Amino acid sequence: MPPIMVARFEIRPDTRLAAETALHEVASRARANRDVHWHAWREPGTSRYLALGNADGLEAAIAPYLASEIAWSSYELVTSTDLARRRR
Repeated sequence: MPPIMVARFEIRPDTRLAAETALHEVASRARANRDVHWHAWREPGTSRYLALGNADGLEAAIAPYLASEIAWSSYELVTSTDLARRRR
């Protein structure tokens, strides 16, 4: 399984509706490919977001709404509720 990218970012508060519409469009495009997984969450009461997945296009979609740069990191799957333990 490919690494999952994690994006942490903040949008300008006055652009929340437009930014969340853009995030929804990224998710809709990702949904068309069954090998793509993508999720976005907003910290309640803030304009800070966390997105997880392997879909392309996030940065381009939300660039006009960002308050600062996206902080990217990458994680490899160890286990999950739908997987058996990985052999090493």
